[in-house]
Amino acid sequence: MWIFIAILEFLLLLVFAYIIRNLIIKETTITTWIENFIKKIISVNQRITEIDDSGAFEADDVVGDVFIQIRDIIRELNLLIEDNTANKGDGRGKKEKK
Repeated sequence: MWIFIAILEFLLLLVFAYIIRNLIIKETTITTWIENFIKKIISVNQRITEIDDSGAFEADDVVGDVFIQIRDIIRELNLLIEDNTANKGDGRGKKEKK
């Protein structure tokens, strides 16, 4: 009877170890993807700032409207990144203001 329990515990230990290993691999993959995504957003923000350094796109009516919308979206993503980076250590995320 004790041998059966010991074998069962060992099998459960192997299953749990396999599950934990897979979760760690997935977490690492997702973390890497998020870090690359953040770097890409920062790069896009720098490039869009360089492109419209003179303000030519903003001055045009049709192109300016689209450019301003794109710029605003990129700024919102940057704010999201900054909030995430600022709250990375505490694990609680952004606190909502009341």
